[in-house]
Amino acid sequence: MKKLLKNCVIQDWYTMLNLSIKKNQKKIFEIAFENEKITKQNGMWSALLTECIQQNSKEFFAMVCSNQNIMKNLSAEQAFKVLQLCIQNNQKELFEIALSNERIIEKLKEDLGSTGLYTISKLFKSCIQKDKKDFFDAMLSNENIVKYTDPFEFKALIKKFILENKKDFFDAVWSHEKWLKKFRILTGQIRDLSGQIFAKILKISN
Repeated sequence: MKKLLKNCVIQDWYTMLNLSIKKNQKKIFEIAFENEKITKQNGMWSALLTECIQQNSKEFFAMVCSNQNIMKNLSAEQAFKVLQLCIQNNQKELFEIALSNERIIEKLKEDLGSTGLYTISKLFKSCIQKDKKDFFDAMLSNENIVKYTDPFEFKALIKKFILENKKDFFDAVWSHEKWLKKFRILTGQIRDLSGQIFAKILKISN
């Protein structure tokens, strides 16, 4: 089979891999993963991840997300849009699978110094705007998200919770010690976690 596939063009690969998802057949995926030229086709893999989300194909989605060559070549925009589509389609399990890949989160962090359009804070905002508290909680609990989120960006999000009266989102942050540590490092103003948290956060958010 490998010999037959050797001269296939990218469109042929996409068609076969797309069909493999629908037919639940892994063999073509396994062969594609062995071909570095194919794993560099980030546009194709982005489209296939979208197909996995639409088909709710957890196994194939996880296979693609676990391939470091593919993840390395995805752009920040492609990574962001995959995660955003998981939120829109209410695919929390797929969302968590994607978040488990540190390279995806690194892409969003790197975009902070580039376009600024596809950052971790923008993904948090997407959860808030769509009132997806369970997705927001999944982000808060993810070690890679904690590691790579810019404290200044997240401080602005806290202000957004207050202004928009999103108390459930606000409360969720303060149940995570690692997030509180980010604010201690940033401001040196949060010492006592009991008492008037709102007043302290309003002070540091201005």
